[in-house]
Amino acid sequence: MYWKAWGREIQSSNNECTYCDLRLQPDYEKALQCDGIMWHIDMKPSMQMAAAAILTTLEFSAGKTVFPNFNTRWHFDNKVFQAYLLKQMGLRTPSTNVFWKEDEALEWAQNKSDYPVIGKLKRGASSSCVYLLKNKADAAKYVRKMFSAKGMNGRIGGVYISPYRRWRDLMRNTVLHLPRPILQLFLKKRPRLREEWGNERGYAYFQEYLPENTYDTRITVIGHRAFAFRRMNREGDFRASGSGNIDYDVNALDLDMITIAHEMSKQNNFQSMAYDFLYDKEKKPTLIEISYAYQSNAVYNCPGFWNRQLNWIEGHILPEAAHVEDFLAEIHETR
Repeated sequence: MYWKAWGREIQSSNNECTYCDLRLQPDYEKALQCDGIMWHIDMKPSMQMAAAAILTTLEFSAGKTVFPNFNTRWHFDNKVFQAYLLKQMGLRTPSTNVFWKEDEALEWAQNKSDYPVIGKLKRGASSSCVYLLKNKADAAKYVRKMFSAKGMNGRIGGVYISPYRRWRDLMRNTVLHLPRPILQLFLKKRPRLREEWGNERGYAYFQEYLPENTYDTRITVIGHRAFAFRRMNREGDFRASGSGNIDYDVNALDLDMITIAHEMSKQNNFQSMAYDFLYDKEKKPTLIEISYAYQSNAVYNCPGFWNRQLNWIEGHILPEAAHVEDFLAEIHETR
């Protein structure tokens, strides 16, 4: 867990560390006495809502140094926010269209001549909520669902679901939905809140399909460090995220992607950011998505990193250690 590793790194640097659950009022009061606050925001709805309210208040009203800061987190797990950000920065990205009105989205889908196209929900990780629309009919069906009263859930896209997850979800949707007197016979207590996002609706997100890519490239920038690796596509699929098939060959990486990632992090004051790249039809690096959150082990397994001058620095580095090193430096600079 990020918070455990952060705590170890802070204490090993001879700094005091206080563990808090900022959602509890007494712990929030403790945080007000600290020089800085670090909080790993996961994808749970309640966590994202709480972090947005609490970290923003601590950062802007209480004047605290926080990780992730607002610049780093405001677009987390929201592809629509990212689409507007990347377009505003003038970066090379796949052609992306976000529609807020059903008639405009349907007109665009009907007039589009080159299919397939990628449809996405604004949230989701590991290739969930991403799927291929093969023709006008598929696109129109997607639009009508997105502007219906029900909307669409996060199980679109045909992402493989393991037998364990299928069994787990079956239990959640049967046993946990029994009437309370019967349920208490099994659990002896009230079940906890199920962390699920509601259906998405009220917008349509289309992105250009780039077919001649058998992998994507993940660049993770932490301060002045850029870690990189390639992720091979899932078998029989166009998606690479979440495949688990990672190539750490340094010589196979594109330094132009690393340069782009470094520049974007510097320009936007991102404390930590992962960038996903593909190649477009002209074989140029094109940025697909960004995320402040990522798998720590995947980054640690990189054999080294590139600094902003593109000098190669050998050695494995724990991402949490880099987070803490930069965070403590930021606190000292603001004193």
